[in-house]
Amino acid sequence: MRNVTTRIITPEDNEIKKARDLYYSAFPEEERVDDAHMLALMQTGRAKLLAIDAWEGEESLCAGYAYLIIGESGTGYLLFFAIYDEMRGKGIGGGFLNWLAEAALCRQVVLDIEDPRDENAPNKEERIGRKRFYLERGFYETSQHIIYEGQIFEVLCTAPQFNIDGYTEIIEEMGKLGSIIKLMS
Repeated sequence: MRNVTTRIITPEDNEIKKARDLYYSAFPEEERVDDAHMLALMQTGRAKLLAIDAWEGEESLCAGYAYLIIGESGTGYLLFFAIYDEMRGKGIGGGFLNWLAEAALCRQVVLDIEDPRDENAPNKEERIGRKRFYLERGFYETSQHIIYEGQIFEVLCTAPQFNIDGYTEIIEEMGKLGSIIKLMS
């Protein structure tokens, strides 16, 4: 595994276009949150766009990006996390998740993944593999699901005891910005 570090990308940074391009290539349109909403949260200081750098010796390469929303309760919501295709399989994604846990930016980190139970999904094996990736790196099942743009997503969390109130706080804040996400009961 390569050494992994992060840098904060600001809305004024030229690198934000690269992060947007990766976000658009890694996630289908129906799963994306509007750029303006993401920028608005960054400007409040509640969200961070992180460049994920992989080091080999003295040289670093940007390997991907992650967008983290931090709620007032200390819950962090990993809205997106993507590694460039050519950098995958090198331990960088796992290295980033280790860094995120060690950095202790949040009491718990929550993310959602496409529901791997959907038998009709054309990418069912990819969904199963993605869930396995997160579970092997310290995430737990929460038994919670959300609906976004008509699709069901499973919620995973780094804390063994999921703080649903912290997560709901972030979902409600995103709703005020126009991103309609519903927590399934």
